Formats: sequence, structure tokens, C-alpha cells
Amino acid sequence: MKELNELLPSDQFFRSHRSYFVNISYAQKVINERSGHGIIVLKTQQHVPVSKSKRQKAHAMLGQYSQALGTNGGC
Repeated sequence: MKELNELLPSDQFFRSHRSYFVNISYAQKVINERSGHGIIVLKTQQHVPVSKSKRQKAHAMLGQYSQALGTNGGC
């Protein structure tokens, strides 16, 4: 996973959890959970877990991507 993390462009891919990478262009929104974790909902309606420590960054990355496209990412 470490090598993959170094190979993927950091402005397009986000490591949301130990075993998950998300292509931000396929992310629709980030949902906060009571436990402190989060879920990224993809355009395919699949759910990808987000660790507590990466939840804030997930919101920021999706917000930046949405702004670049001129859309509302649902954050």
C-alpha cells in the first residue's frame, strides 16, 4: 500500500483508510458517523470507510475538487 500511495497522484487519489484508496472524481459526498469515522459515498452508491484521522481531510479534498469543477460536492 505504501508503494501504491507514492505512485498515485495525491491531488486525485485519497487514502481514506488503511486498505482503501478513493479516486476523488468518483466521490459524491462524505458522511460523518457518530463514532468519529466517516463514509465516502461514491457515484456508484458504494460506501468506502474513512478513518477518524482522515475524515477532515476527506471533506477538504472533496470540497477542493468540487470547487475546481464548480459543483457542490455534498460535503
